[in-house]
Amino acid sequence: MSSDPYEYDMQMIAPLLNSLPLGDEVPCGYFEGRMSKNRYFIAGPEIPEGMVHQALLQGFRRCGATWFQPHCNGCNLCLNFRLDIERFEPSRNQKRVLKKNEDLDVRIVSPNCTIEKEKLYLKYQYSRHDSVIEHEHDLELDTKRKLEAMQRQMYQVIEGTKEIEIYHNEQLIGFGVFDTAVDVISLIYFVFDTDFQKRSLGTFNILSSIQWAKENGFKYVLLGHYIPGHPKMKYKRLFQPGEFQDPESRDWIETLPKLIFPEQGESKERKS
Repeated sequence: MSSDPYEYDMQMIAPLLNSLPLGDEVPCGYFEGRMSKNRYFIAGPEIPEGMVHQALLQGFRRCGATWFQPHCNGCNLCLNFRLDIERFEPSRNQKRVLKKNEDLDVRIVSPNCTIEKEKLYLKYQYSRHDSVIEHEHDLELDTKRKLEAMQRQMYQVIEGTKEIEIYHNEQLIGFGVFDTAVDVISLIYFVFDTDFQKRSLGTFNILSSIQWAKENGFKYVLLGHYIPGHPKMKYKRLFQPGEFQDPESRDWIETLPKLIFPEQGESKERKS
């Protein structure tokens, strides 16, 4: 971990972050018929490590240059979820995943987009999300949009961003990115070759990231948002003991905080 040349006063930074403007409402990515709203700010790759750390402490997530903190009307279900590395104990099933993947080569590198990764990203996206594309021109446009999203989501990085690469006999079968700051790493996005579905590479990625963080002196691993009851999020609760961030106090607690459920809207995963 690099030392931060700046001293950040939590008493000053926290109120500043929590007084930032709210964006416009947009369709929710998790519930049909719901709208979402975020507090946000824009920062380039030069954002200091101390500022990154404080933003993560205040519940901000990063996508490209945009840092966002959910503030939806009538809903507070997007809960930040983290693991205390020293207290984390892999489950029996997670130990089996590690054993099953002992033959894989895990590399932590500086983020680097390649044609091989673009092909794997597209394969992952088209296999995980139903897309009906009838014309070649539409496929070209859709491919372009997906690769632009890949660049924004995974390769608009900050100084502390790392990339994990997973190889099987020198074949790339998974890759993802995560941010590092002071004592925490924050997992951002991971894709894998669906031909290797039985290897549970998503779980293996998290376990490998935890191991790397522990070896390099970090205390916490942020797994992103956990949404109680949402099928896409069930896997995160399998990593224990975990901590939730109370959306009001911003304290980290081991039990679910008081939740505000949407009055309407159905989980997109559940609906499909």
